[in-house]
Amino acid sequence: MPNTSWDPHYLHGDGWLGEWSLLSRSRNEVQIGYRHQGQGTPYSYDVRQTITLSADGLRLHMRLENTGEDALPFGLGWHPFFPLTEQTTLCAKAQRYWTETAGWLPGKPTDIPTELDFSRPSPLPHRWINNGFEGWSGEAQITWPENRTALTLTADPLFQHAVVFLSDSNFDPEFRRDYFCFEPMSHLANGHNLPGLGDLKVLHRGEGLEGSIRLQPYEIPG
Repeated sequence: MPNTSWDPHYLHGDGWLGEWSLLSRSRNEVQIGYRHQGQGTPYSYDVRQTITLSADGLRLHMRLENTGEDALPFGLGWHPFFPLTEQTTLCAKAQRYWTETAGWLPGKPTDIPTELDFSRPSPLPHRWINNGFEGWSGEAQITWPENRTALTLTADPLFQHAVVFLSDSNFDPEFRRDYFCFEPMSHLANGHNLPGLGDLKVLHRGEGLEGSIRLQPYEIPG
């Protein structure tokens, strides 16, 4: 069943639309929690997210626990937005690429096309991108040479998948090619309908799933 008014699919799970509670906070760390109980789905679970800022950058940690009676597949992921400039490059090694089919769904796995091969720093094409990458190395680097800045994103081994999203004016008339998304995920999009559940993890009551990503900005030497 859809969870937005503009997409016929259950988009991005639950957390991004849920109301989170503040559990604790300090000068450099905040912990928030979200509880999902049914709400039109068979899922009941608790999730906590810890956001820590230090000299090493930003760390996001999430832990989920199945609180329902049924064993069900679960996954974790983040959907960060990053500035996109004329000189922005992305480097993120992966093994396979998923095509996109109707309804913004993943199509089939295939070799990574040249224009989306980010095994070395490369610019993003001037077109719509909404594709999954399988066998991601767990590290991505984004550079903004004109600003002499860069960012390294690293993820725990749980996150072996990633999605690259770049909008266009057909989808969003107000889009100004000023952002893109690099999304670390524990599983493939639409995993519930893929063989092996697309690496979603089946959790019994009381079992959990957790992982972290880290974002470290730095200055490019002049």
